[in-house]
Amino acid sequence: KKKLQSFKIPQEISSLFRHRFSHLDAESLDLLKIFALSGRPMSREILEKITSSSSEILIDRLNILKKSGYIGEDFSKQGWFYLIHTSLNEIIENILEKNEKNIFHQKIASGLLSCCQSASIPHGEIGMHFFKGGNKENALPHLLESAKQSALAYSHHKALQYYQICMDLIS
Repeated sequence: KKKLQSFKIPQEISSLFRHRFSHLDAESLDLLKIFALSGRPMSREILEKITSSSSEILIDRLNILKKSGYIGEDFSKQGWFYLIHTSLNEIIENILEKNEKNIFHQKIASGLLSCCQSASIPHGEIGMHFFKGGNKENALPHLLESAKQSALAYSHHKALQYYQICMDLIS
């Protein structure tokens, strides 16, 4: 299992995916980046908030990504989509510049925040996207709330992780 976790995707495979990405339009590629950086299945409602796209345009982009074999639809939860190949996360992260990653993490955090109560998005997830996007001010309250919730749920290790991130943010 450790060997699999430390396995790096060969450069040839990354190059092949980069070539395949070049055939996508900019909006579809941005949507794929959102899936990769979020690291989670997403509902159409959440994706609309993150992308600020109309439902019709978003559905067109989702269909392009489904036909290209990048995402799948979760038929047990209508309107939910997921990245088919988890290795795409690493490939896309390696393609993106730091500034572009920050922008996408900010978009993801803001979109998740606007859906937070209706879709029961954990504060830690929102906080981590703000943190990865370089927005310490918005990350801190969400990470503190998640640390508090983890401690109350007797998940002390998780609480300590969130508190440590908070300490790093304020120091």
